[in-house]
Amino acid sequence: MTESANSPSDQHIVLLGRICELCYDGITCLDRVPFEAYYYENKEFEDATLGQHYSSICDRIYCLLDGINHGTIHYDHRKRNKKLERDLNACRTFLNNVIHNVQKIVNIDITSPIIIKETMTINGDECTVHSTIERELVECCNYMVHHLAFIRLILFSMGFALDDMLGIAPASVIYHRSKLAPQQLDELLEYNRRIHTPSTNHAPQPQTADV
Repeated sequence: MTESANSPSDQHIVLLGRICELCYDGITCLDRVPFEAYYYENKEFEDATLGQHYSSICDRIYCLLDGINHGTIHYDHRKRNKKLERDLNACRTFLNNVIHNVQKIVNIDITSPIIIKETMTINGDECTVHSTIERELVECCNYMVHHLAFIRLILFSMGFALDDMLGIAPASVIYHRSKLAPQQLDELLEYNRRIHTPSTNHAPQPQTADV
């Protein structure tokens, strides 16, 4: 019998490290945009703002970490903190705190069972299901990638140049790297940049880097 690529302890490090990595990605974006861009209502995305997507990420992580401490993760118990939607600095502080708090739970057994509660219908029907901490860590990573993808698109539409891998699932990156020659991959990334960067916009302009 062959061993899996990652032992439980390895998976522990991979999952917690991935959440920290995604938080760093989010912070890197925040460091490159002006304050007013954070709450700018983008007409191309039905008035969605960067802050709304960042706030969703923060709420999901809060519910996950709070639930791990209490034995039940209730994804409806979101903070819905409006300051996180409007204040870029508050969001940066939150994500930095997440990185610190995630590092404090490195000794937990991620294979432990945990109860999940979440409303599933507009009639208020709530489902209670059995899961494990590691499964919810995976779900949280996927949730963050999903919202970072929207953040990437909004920033591109506002004219900001970002990491081409932001908001793209690792499996998709690996697939494209294995199927495309380096020149083809560069052409695909350039095409993505071009179609997501409008020729004109009225969004807050990117900050110029200090030289």
